[in-house]
Amino acid sequence: MSTPAASPRQLRSNSTEAPPPSAQQLFNGIRHTILTATGYQEPIYENVDPSVGSEVAYSLDRDPEVERVRPSIHYSSVTRILRVHIMPTEIHECHTRWLTMEFNRMLVSNWLTLAESDALEISNGLTFESCLQEPYAASSKTPDWYCRVDTANLPRIVVESGWSERWPQLNQDSDLWMRGGAPEVQLVLIFHWRKLRGGRVRGDLQVWDRDALGNANLRQTEQIFPLPAGGAA
Repeated sequence: MSTPAASPRQLRSNSTEAPPPSAQQLFNGIRHTILTATGYQEPIYENVDPSVGSEVAYSLDRDPEVERVRPSIHYSSVTRILRVHIMPTEIHECHTRWLTMEFNRMLVSNWLTLAESDALEISNGLTFESCLQEPYAASSKTPDWYCRVDTANLPRIVVESGWSERWPQLNQDSDLWMRGGAPEVQLVLIFHWRKLRGGRVRGDLQVWDRDALGNANLRQTEQIFPLPAGGAA
């Protein structure tokens, strides 16, 4: 009786998968991508262990050459996904001008006093880490815009913005801020952009706040572009 030949599946089952990159290897690869980028990119790295992801995000945020490019670095210890935004587009950043105008109007109309305005830090590009709660305690997040009281660790208001291919990640960003940033983070604005035919763009906005129990609540959704019928964007 002849010996059965091994099947291709059996042959494959004896093979070994390549080990995941070390923290140093992952850092070197991402750093090279950031420093050689010539346009907008968003590389995504999946299944990154929290011990590796937090170390890589921390090191990239403090690298002098990387800092000059000003990428946004995000690591979620829940999804184990590490993302980097490199050279964002004008559409991606357009919320900054709108929010600056709105805060100026609040000040001019006395909705905010000068003392209250002076106590607010309104900016972007700052990475928040080591101040998030479980299950996001090992995470690192750079919001696209934030507003916080200058004596607080975390923002009160956060903005995240991205194109349609990032929609699942934007939803995860909202969860990170509302759960990991509780109770300090009170409002999260999610801008979702989608490219249409003819060089047009569609924009939608989600506004998340907290209910009476402090849980995340989808408060409002709005269409920004194309201009909604009967109203201004």
